[in-house]
Amino acid sequence: MASKLFEYAILHHSKPTKAEEEQGKKPTTSIVVQPTRIIALDEHQALLVAARDIPAEYLDGKLDEIEVLIRPF
Repeated sequence: MASKLFEYAILHHSKPTKAEEEQGKKPTTSIVVQPTRIIALDEHQALLVAARDIPAEYLDGKLDEIEVLIRPF
């Protein structure tokens, strides 16, 4: 099986605190890992590589706020 080119990015969707919700503030989204190109056998392998790139500060308690986006070329 031939390898393919994939691109991934990792986003953080912050949840507003109770006080921020009461003030009407909306959740914000930021790019944690800029779009990165990799070569992988399939989308599953690309996802595993991308998941390893999630910064440690998001692994405890904030992982549910992380989104990994992957697209093939």
